Amino acid sequence: EYNELYVVTGPIYQGNEGTIGNGVAIPSAFYKVILDPSFDEAIAFIVPHRDVSSSELANFITTIDEVERQTGLDFFAQTPDSIEDNMESVQWEEMWPTNQ
Repeated sequence: EYNELYVVTGPIYQGNEGTIGNGVAIPSAFYKVILDPSFDEAIAFIVPHRDVSSSELANFITTIDEVERQTGLDFFAQTPDSIEDNMESVQWEEMWPTNQ
């Protein structure tokens, strides 16, 4: 169904979650942003740093704008603004069917 996808994932630090080992900070959550460039659609997740079952994933769908707000990053900055604004502000649940 999808020919090419871009996937970006990383940590979110929202507070003092502590450290492990040699002072490695523990993130409070992780984000994943998936872009389908052939349809100019994207989906984003913010998942808390805890055990999460696959049946819960739909609860963590969010907008790219929200991931950007929490991380301070700007995803897909090279994309034309008209496309970027739409991709980043909409929750594209249809990319990730949750009723199966």
